[in-house]
Amino acid sequence: MLDQGRYRNVLFNLDQCGHSHVQRQTLLDIMRSYHSVEIFYTFAIEALVSFLQKSDPVQLAAQLRPFDIDAANLGTLNGAMSKSNWLGAAERLVFETFRTCAPFVSPFSINNPTGGDIG
Repeated sequence: MLDQGRYRNVLFNLDQCGHSHVQRQTLLDIMRSYHSVEIFYTFAIEALVSFLQKSDPVQLAAQLRPFDIDAANLGTLNGAMSKSNWLGAAERLVFETFRTCAPFVSPFSINNPTGGDIG
């Protein structure tokens, strides 16, 4: 539908309710398809880190593959997983990967100390 119009500015809201439905390649395709594009991208880093197979390097690499995270960077993530700052290390790794998708990236994180509890 967007391909048929001549839109100067395009805005995408990718709210995937998790971390696994939008791959890095999709972000790259969107950024390359339009002259002026902005993406609001929801990425649940805590969900990703909660289900990572930390003790199985092959499975861990497979889980991170959709984000094109280099295997050389996994050592940074693995070393921090046992420390209190594991979430911050994971956020930095994922945000650095997404920085390669666009010339300007403004990541932010919301810390909900009660987890998924809403009320």
